[in-house]
Amino acid sequence: MFAILIDTVCPFTAENTYSISCEFDNVPVSVMLDPPFSNSIRFGSALPPWADSADTANRLIAAKIKQRILAADIRRLACFLVIYTQTVSYKKEFHRNVYKPEPNEYDPYYYKYISLVPETDIRAAFAAQPDELRAAVAPLPEEKGTFAYDEGKWTIKEVLSHLIDGERIFAYRMLRISRGDETPLEGFEQDGFIENSNANHRPFSQLLDEFGFCRKANALMLDNLNSDAWARVGTASGSRVSVRALANICIGHVRHHLAILEERYLV
Repeated sequence: MFAILIDTVCPFTAENTYSISCEFDNVPVSVMLDPPFSNSIRFGSALPPWADSADTANRLIAAKIKQRILAADIRRLACFLVIYTQTVSYKKEFHRNVYKPEPNEYDPYYYKYISLVPETDIRAAFAAQPDELRAAVAPLPEEKGTFAYDEGKWTIKEVLSHLIDGERIFAYRMLRISRGDETPLEGFEQDGFIENSNANHRPFSQLLDEFGFCRKANALMLDNLNSDAWARVGTASGSRVSVRALANICIGHVRHHLAILEERYLV
């Protein structure tokens, strides 16, 4: 890509001085470009055969050519930096458009989850959460799993079971909607699901494995969606929702409950 930019992108002229400031891999870069420049010397051009001649005149000419090549290199490097930053900006905008939902793509209730996902490209965060959940819960003794911080609240194992239920429900919605199915999808009663989950009689390892397997399968599904599928909108729980909104909700839902676990259960 560097060579293509050098050969095709040279918007400078020899009559002007240019100062370019930008960021290159998050490092501020300032380049001052002063004329004269040689538009005829390509980056990396070989010097003429006589450049290493013992003749003084030829060596002086070769030195001038080297200076011009250096100036041309800096000029074209500045071209590259400008195009590079424009490309990075485009990629960020692309990721924002593909993976981040607009406010009209989900019920306002879910903003509390989506607001916890600042990433523009959410795929890495989506894939990393099973390990994050395991790191928080796996060290606990089994008897801690039935602890609830107040009467009527879920136990730690029931919270894990709820995350599994949510993962399966959200994944089903993502699958149906991404495939273009416009059938309205019913909601679910989360407390009723927990009452019949048998979560408190399951080991931590099994609950964590089940969540990990579900999330792995869902990550593979999302990785193979094109931009049209990510943006498709359907109806679930009586509200319009897009695939990318559901994916963000999945991440935010786990982050929401991890924060509650750390604040109220694991202190």
